[in-house]
Amino acid sequence: MQSTRVAFVHLAFEDYSAAIINELHSLVDLTVFHPESLADRMRDRLSPDVTVETFAKPRFRDPRNIVRMPGIIRRLESFDVVHVQQSGDPWFDLALTALRRPKVITVHDVVPHSGDGDRIPGSYAARRVMHRTADAFIVHTDEMKHELREQTRPDQPVRVVSIPAMRSVWIGDRQPHPTPANRHEVLFFGRIWPYKGLDLLVDAMSSVRQSVPTARLVVAGRGADLDELFGGGPPDWVDLHDRFIDHDEIAVFFERAAVVALPYRDATQSAVGVMAIDFRRPAVASAVGGLQLLFDGERGANLVPPADVPALADALIALLTDDDLWAQRQRELDERFDVLDPASVARATAALYDELV
Repeated sequence: MQSTRVAFVHLAFEDYSAAIINELHSLVDLTVFHPESLADRMRDRLSPDVTVETFAKPRFRDPRNIVRMPGIIRRLESFDVVHVQQSGDPWFDLALTALRRPKVITVHDVVPHSGDGDRIPGSYAARRVMHRTADAFIVHTDEMKHELREQTRPDQPVRVVSIPAMRSVWIGDRQPHPTPANRHEVLFFGRIWPYKGLDLLVDAMSSVRQSVPTARLVVAGRGADLDELFGGGPPDWVDLHDRFIDHDEIAVFFERAAVVALPYRDATQSAVGVMAIDFRRPAVASAVGGLQLLFDGERGANLVPPADVPALADALIALLTDDDLWAQRQRELDERFDVLDPASVARATAALYDELV
């Protein structure tokens, strides 16, 4: 029986995509499509036997998108199924409405997070239009499924498939270092948006340091409103890396830290939470949305009410000072890692393809 020919298309979500692709390519006849600008980064992440095609994708304000998009769509027409990761690019999403092959769309955020707005003008509206032409969807939680159901037709399947563990993408076959380089270091990692609550964490850390004077906060990732948050500069107990964090640096940040902080005001899912699991670093996280599911209650993390600074501070102090609790949470993270097996995620994804052909 001939294997299903699948085009896997992504404009971003490199690490998430790589974790699935590296398992999925053994299950279907897979070709990965991504912009030329991602070629170097993806080469380091993908198995060498994965088939990859690149395309020229102008920035979203570039009028050349009008003439480039039809050519990309024509290249996709020869596949049995086209699987697209949420793009956020209105040109790309509108062009996909012309694709007449079965389309699977992975939706990572059904609605914008609080404070996000429409980061690229027209992107949310274009996505809604494209969704009407999709044949099936993948989301990561039941809550997301419910939200998406309000935007989709009854005949469009919506499957809940978890975010996969991505350890192999970060560090290959080796195991993460079991102990942190700094037992009192807290890591806030990733792109900084208002909904992620860095301001809440900074307030909480001021209280934490009254109990743990050696506690430090590392902020790694590009951010909005950092000048407003830190005024004339961060305090001496904050190590600020306001820049894109290269793939090769990620393990350094996570393995140095003792605790990963996710003080989000709202969250449907969290790749940073999965990274805490990948690197076996206990977390303090808000009890919102997909974070509660990711940590299965409090397995691997201390959960606190969103925007509750005193509770956030207490949870951080507990993990920074109680070695037995820290070790217990790390053991629980190992169990969560097994649940997020990328091979299982790939099998669930391939099963959806089979339903469409």
